[in-house]
Amino acid sequence: MIHRAVLGTYFAKAYCLALALHVQHVREIRGILAIRSAKERVFTGLIAGLLVGKVIDFDATLSLTHEATFRALRRLVKQSGVEKCGVVFTT
Repeated sequence: MIHRAVLGTYFAKAYCLALALHVQHVREIRGILAIRSAKERVFTGLIAGLLVGKVIDFDATLSLTHEATFRALRRLVKQSGVEKCGVVFTT
């Protein structure tokens, strides 16, 4: 039988790790939101893997309007190495 102190230590380490990962994620999002250019913000969001699901959710995550996000995506597809694969954008 595992002693309670050992279980408590495992829990504490796992909890600290979860908190550290959450803080890193929040800092990454805040850094992306600090980018003023919609095109650069969308590109950085794509690289960070924030486009999971619908583009409307991606808009909300980036604090951009739907129109600004689509304009930025269209420009990225035309000018850079971003590819539209059906409804999925890849870099």
